[in-house]
Amino acid sequence: MTPIELQDYLIKELRMLFSEFKLQNQDGDLSSINVFTQYLPEAIESQDDENESGQFEPYVRVILLDGEDNGPATPYTCSIQFEISTYDEEKDCQGYRDCLLTINRMYKHFVEQGSIGEKFELQYPIKWQGSEDDKYPQFKFYMLTKWSIPKPTYSEIMIQRRNK
Repeated sequence: MTPIELQDYLIKELRMLFSEFKLQNQDGDLSSINVFTQYLPEAIESQDDENESGQFEPYVRVILLDGEDNGPATPYTCSIQFEISTYDEEKDCQGYRDCLLTINRMYKHFVEQGSIGEKFELQYPIKWQGSEDDKYPQFKFYMLTKWSIPKPTYSEIMIQRRNK
């Protein structure tokens, strides 16, 4: 399924992009950015319930939002939302800056690449916004992108059906 392929390519790209980029985690240590598909993993129960909410930060979640087919002569489009979440216990509440630094790295990378996996093309506009639901010491921002993706051929659809 092509939207899932896009999601997989994006996850692979982000893991490479952030392989040496570190942000603060809940323990106050510098940590690599975790990259997740669609949903966060099940929370790991902790004896210290206060730390449970921030156990995955910093992270980027790659979320398939929707797709659209505007006719036989055009490619599909697929909306991908990136949820960026960071953790910062400093009292000045500047953790949102780490979210924006992360978005800036992603934006620059995607725009410079133009396409991912040689078949998924980035479309404009690219949007980002903060979250009004931030709960100190966690901060969230979102980046919304659209990608043109090739339509699956009839034979690809039949193979997918047989593999179910």
